[in-house]
Amino acid sequence: MRAPRAAGVGGRRRAAGGALRGARVAGLAAACRARRGAVSLAVCAGALGDTVLLLPALAALARADPPLVVWGPARERLGPLLAPRGPAAEVAAYPRWALPLWGDAPGSPDATLRARLAGLGRLVVFGDGGPLAAHARALGGSVVPFPRPGTPGPHAVDAVAEGFEAATGIAVADRVPRLAPTRADLVRGLALAGARGEGPGHVVVHPGSGGRAKCWAAEGFARALDAAGLSRPPEVAGTRAAGLARGGLEGRAAEFTQGRADDAGPPWVVVALGPAEVERGLPGLDALTARRRVVVPGSLDDLVALLAGARAYLGNDAGPAHLAAALGVPVVVVFGASDPGRWAPRGRARVEVVHAPGWVGLDPARVGGALRRALDAGPADDGRADLGGAVVGPAVPGAS
Repeated sequence: MRAPRAAGVGGRRRAAGGALRGARVAGLAAACRARRGAVSLAVCAGALGDTVLLLPALAALARADPPLVVWGPARERLGPLLAPRGPAAEVAAYPRWALPLWGDAPGSPDATLRARLAGLGRLVVFGDGGPLAAHARALGGSVVPFPRPGTPGPHAVDAVAEGFEAATGIAVADRVPRLAPTRADLVRGLALAGARGEGPGHVVVHPGSGGRAKCWAAEGFARALDAAGLSRPPEVAGTRAAGLARGGLEGRAAEFTQGRADDAGPPWVVVALGPAEVERGLPGLDALTARRRVVVPGSLDDLVALLAGARAYLGNDAGPAHLAAALGVPVVVVFGASDPGRWAPRGRARVEVVHAPGWVGLDPARVGGALRRALDAGPADDGRADLGGAVVGPAVPGAS
């Protein structure tokens, strides 16, 4: 693993900001030790979906050994997944003074670094490769392996939980990733989705993924929506989240939320595109986006908001599918290149996998039927809080 780029390179102002963030973390640790005892530190790295899969372990750590600080590559990539929506923890980007933990120098961390970390009550590193894991072990910390793509084994959440329990002695009783959207999320999400007063709600479709091999053809999603009876409106406007007006959303809460559950008619479709899809495009994307609302979330906060108020989600094996499931949204996810038994999302609401190894024989009508079942099931509520796991359908007959 290469050392992460320092947050402060590129100018004195950025350097000052990085130093302040490092001081803030150190100050937080000191304050926590004074008030409640030693602080626990968890170090995470990985894409969105990987981080969502860590949430049960992080929640267990936050409950067992508070207060918890979590380091990640950037605050904006991790903060939306922690308090107030998720585990009770303070989040910070990797501080500059800690970057030697990722260095390739042999031996234990130097005395200065050891002194900076001496007050920790517990150190947990997620990921067992590279210098970071070696340095964590030298410091007496716990290292939790993360499952690697293409390797067999139990579901990724269970694999992380079992590794965490073995490394720390802390039980992970609840193995369903859980995020609780705020009221502001719901209001902003409906604005992003283009809500205009009362309506039947929206379905989010994300046709992309971090790897092209995990992407079903965009035309397949279009045909699945047709099979589910989600016809195109006569006219719709696309938007980028960054361009939306920021003011007045809270005051429109009643307008956005009143009567949504009882309104007749099918929900409208919002096609969510990430940076990868915008930059490289997807074959056949026009067949999916024509006369449908297209949103390019400007941040992880925007994506959380867009998903939080959705009636259902449809997409590939990708981070947004895991995020939607954690938010309690019914999810339909198509798998063709990876193992759903290991990587399917988990959530409080219905999660249904449509699996066609190698994408052979994947029928859009089958996906459309799964989407109708998701819409009928509805989002999670308190009465569904204990539901979890995926409904994994059988492989398409005759597929290799």
